[in-house]
Amino acid sequence: MKKKDIDVVEKIEEEIIQKKKKIPKDVLNDINKEIFKIILVAIIVMIYFIFINLGYMNIEGNSYLTDLKVFSITSILLCITLFEKSYKEENGKVCIFGIEVLVIAIYTLLSIYIYIMQNSKFITITSLISLVFTIYYITKSIMIYKKMKKEYLKSLSDIGEIVKKEKPRKKEETSKRIKVEGEKQDKVKVKENKDEKKTSNKKDNKKTKKELKGNRKEEK
Repeated sequence: MKKKDIDVVEKIEEEIIQKKKKIPKDVLNDINKEIFKIILVAIIVMIYFIFINLGYMNIEGNSYLTDLKVFSITSILLCITLFEKSYKEENGKVCIFGIEVLVIAIYTLLSIYIYIMQNSKFITITSLISLVFTIYYITKSIMIYKKMKKEYLKSLSDIGEIVKKEKPRKKEETSKRIKVEGEKQDKVKVKENKDEKKTSNKKDNKKTKKELKGNRKEEK
């Protein structure tokens, strides 16, 4: 591996470190979409509790109790549908939403008995329950934001670790290649030296043969 390749790896690692400091727009959009969904559900739940309080103030006793029974049955059916969907699709988010609807269904059923037994405290209790749900959804939004941000940063750190692991391995491969190339060059040099020695020996042998022939001629 060449030095340029190592420099490219180092640049990639630097870019990853810089990206950690700032979340890109596409990731922020995904986070905002999830939070928007939670806020939308929270608004629907708040409107539901507001209608319950308005019904208490404007609808007569028996009709209002009938409305509460209809609301409770509807919410239970919705809860069952959500649980079935979450089971088939193996979707945890739908399951959590189903649990939230189940809590609302349970309170709607209990509100019938609260209306009968604690009529004067009905609006106060309903308002407190709606406040609890508001706090719950705000907390949920914050937790979702932190979780998604943490997952994004974790994915970057995983890439950084892979780059760090690749970097010494590639350096090691480079050093091995340099070593092998050096050994090859040494072998070539040794071979050239041997060839030179052989040619020089041949030349010397030829010279000695010529000298011997010349000496024999002179003797004759």
